Amino acid sequence: MVLRKKGGIGAVGNPYARYIHPSGPIRQRWPNTWKQHQCMGAVICGKGMRNVSRRNQLCYEIRLTDFEEDVMFHIVCCNFKVLTEGPEPFDDERTIPQVAPAPILAQIGEGEAAASNVDDGVVLQLGNLEIGELTADGIQVDDEGPAPENAIEQEPIAGEVGDWEAPLICVRRNNSAIKDTVGRWADKSWKQVGTMTELAIFRMTFPEEYIKSVMIPATNAHLPGEKLTLNEFYVWLGCRFFMACFVGEFETRAWWSKKSVSLWEGAPFRLRSFMELERFEAINRELRLTNKDTPSFEDKFYQVRELQGAFNDHYKEKYSPSWLSCLDESMSPWTNKYCPGYMFVPRKPHPFGNEYHTIADGDQGKPIMWRAKVQEGKDRPMDGNTPRYPSQFEMYSTTAKLMLDMAKPIFNTGKIITMDSGFCVTAGILALHDHGVFGQALIKKRGRFWPVHCPGDQIDRHFDNKAIGDTDSLSQVIDGKNFYIHCTKDDGYVTKIMSTHGTLREISTHRTRRVVNGQVTTFNYTEPISRHNTAKHYVDDVNNRRHDPIGLDAGWATKKWEHRQLTFFLSVAEVNAINSQARGRNAPAVPTLVFRKKLARQMIENKLNDDGIRVNSPMKPKKRDSDAFLDEHHLDTRPNFTGAWDENAKKFRDVGTKYCKTVCATCPRLTRRYCRCNRRVSMCYFCFADHKS
Repeated sequence: MVLRKKGGIGAVGNPYARYIHPSGPIRQRWPNTWKQHQCMGAVICGKGMRNVSRRNQLCYEIRLTDFEEDVMFHIVCCNFKVLTEGPEPFDDERTIPQVAPAPILAQIGEGEAAASNVDDGVVLQLGNLEIGELTADGIQVDDEGPAPENAIEQEPIAGEVGDWEAPLICVRRNNSAIKDTVGRWADKSWKQVGTMTELAIFRMTFPEEYIKSVMIPATNAHLPGEKLTLNEFYVWLGCRFFMACFVGEFETRAWWSKKSVSLWEGAPFRLRSFMELERFEAINRELRLTNKDTPSFEDKFYQVRELQGAFNDHYKEKYSPSWLSCLDESMSPWTNKYCPGYMFVPRKPHPFGNEYHTIADGDQGKPIMWRAKVQEGKDRPMDGNTPRYPSQFEMYSTTAKLMLDMAKPIFNTGKIITMDSGFCVTAGILALHDHGVFGQALIKKRGRFWPVHCPGDQIDRHFDNKAIGDTDSLSQVIDGKNFYIHCTKDDGYVTKIMSTHGTLREISTHRTRRVVNGQVTTFNYTEPISRHNTAKHYVDDVNNRRHDPIGLDAGWATKKWEHRQLTFFLSVAEVNAINSQARGRNAPAVPTLVFRKKLARQMIENKLNDDGIRVNSPMKPKKRDSDAFLDEHHLDTRPNFTGAWDENAKKFRDVGTKYCKTVCATCPRLTRRYCRCNRRVSMCYFCFADHKS
C-alpha cells in the first residue's frame, strides 16, 4: 500500500506559488503568472501553526530556490505534495500501526494524475493517527482509496494493450432515436413553472402524496389533541423554513416569546399569531416519517426508507432529466457517531454525517437533483450473507450495482451520466451500456492501482513527447463492446475518460488555456472531456445551495436523526424548486434566502384542504375561444408600432408609426383602443360605454 509521502526537514516538493505565504514577494517576482507558476525544488525547513485565511492552520516552513536562502515562506501542509521525503519525518507524520479492522487509508500514489499538487477535493486533512482512531471507534471512512473492483493486483501485461485510434463514429450519435433532450416536468411546461408561486413549485418538487398518506397519519397516531391536517402541517413547516432564514444564538422558544422584539437579544420576529408554541413543540415531538411497524430484525434505516423511496419514486414519475447528468456524493451533516450509517468523508466541506449518492442534471447551469440513496455501509441489514433489502442488481460488483441503482429511471434512454474517479470501474461502464445508458468516468490512479482494463502507465508513456492539447483514444473490445479511454495531454499529466461512446471531436465553444514557463497555450476540449467538465459540478452546486448561506439543517437543529434526514430531502426539494423557477423564467436563480422567505410565508398563509386543494379559490373559468381573453369586456390599448388586427398572423400588424390610430367601428373617431372581447374591432372610449352596457 502506497501512503502519502511524509515531510520532514529537507523534504522537497514543487508547490504552486498561489498557495505560498506571504504572497507579496511572490506577486512581485511573477506579477502576471503567479497564480499558475510552480516553484520547483522547494525545501521544507520546519513545521508549525500559522495564521492563514484568518484561522490558525498547520503549515510547512519552506525555502524557495528563486529567493535568497534567508527568505522564508510558509504553506498549508495539505497544499504541499512531498515528492522527496526528508531524512526524518516530523513526529506527527510518523506511521502508526492500525488497530482497526482493515481500514482503507487515504492513498495517493506517485503516479496519480492530478492537475496540481493539491489533493483533489480534500478539505479536512487528517493524518494516519487520526484516521486510525476514527476507524478504531467503528467510524467508516470514505477516503480516496480505490474502488473495490480496482483494489486488486493485476498481472503484468506483456506488450501494449488496445489500439490507438481516433473513433470516427459515436454509437450514441449514430442512433437517430437518441436526442439531446432538456429536462422537463411531466405535468407542467417550463413556461407554466415560471408563473407558479414558490409554494406551488415546492409542492411539485417534494412528494406531497407521501406527506398526506404516510407522515400525517403516522403523526396523528401519536399526536395529542386535534388531528394534524395538511393545512396545519404546512403552517408548521413554514415556521421551520422561516426560522432557518436567520442566524442567531436563540432557542426555538424565543420565536414565541412574549417580550417585545429587541435589537440586542432574542429572535427577530414572533410566530405566536400563526401557531401556538405548545402545538408546534407537540408536532416536533411526535412527527413520524413512516407508518410501518418496526421490523423483526435490526434495521437502523427503517424510519427513513419510505421517505427515500417516496422521493425517488416521485422524481421517477414526475421528472424527466436532461440528456447529461452527474453522479456524485452529498452529505447530511451529523455529529453523533452512533447514528445509522455514520461516515467520515474527509474531502467534503461537511465531512461527518450520512453520505448520500446523488445524481443531478443541469440545464442552463441550474441543476435539479433527481435521485438520492443513502450509503448504509456496515449498518445495512443482513440475513447472514444475504441483504434484507436486496438490490435488483445484486449479481453485479459493488460499484457497478450502485451505478445501476442510481441510473435505473433512465434505462434505455441513451442519456449520459458522467462521474468522478471514484466510479471509474470498467464493469460499471459496461453494465450501464447494457441497460441503454452511456456512462463516462474520469480516470485516476488511486494508491498503486489503476482501474482494471486501464493501462495508465502505458497511456502516460504514449503522451510523453506530445504537446499540451494533443488528443488520442485507446480502443479495446471487452465482452463484445467497444471500450474507449479518451485522452488529452495537459500540463504535467494526461486527462483520461473511460466510456463506450464519444469521439475526439473538438468543442469550439469550450476553450481552455494553460500557462507553462510564461507561454500561453490554448486548446479546445474534446467531446468527452467537455461533457465531464460541464457537468461535474451539478451535484456540488445543489449542495452548495443547500448549505449556504444558512442550511435548513442548521436552522432546524434537531437532535432526532430521522428528522435530520427529512431536512436533507426538504433542502434538496427547495433547491430544485429554486432552479425550476429559474429555468421556467429563463433568468438567474434567486438567492436561497429570498426564495425561502417567500416560500415560508406562503406555507404559513396557505389555505389548502386535506386533498391539497386551495379552499375558497375561484373556479377555473371555462376555456374560451383562442381569440378571446378571460375577462369579458375590458378596454385595452394596442402596443406601440402596431396597426389593425391581422387575422392570418393572429397578431396586430407591424407599422412604422409609434402611435398608429384606426377608425372606431361605430363612429368616425380615431383610436388605438379595442375591447378585449374582440381584438379585430377598434373601439373608442365613448362607444365602449354603450358596448359594455
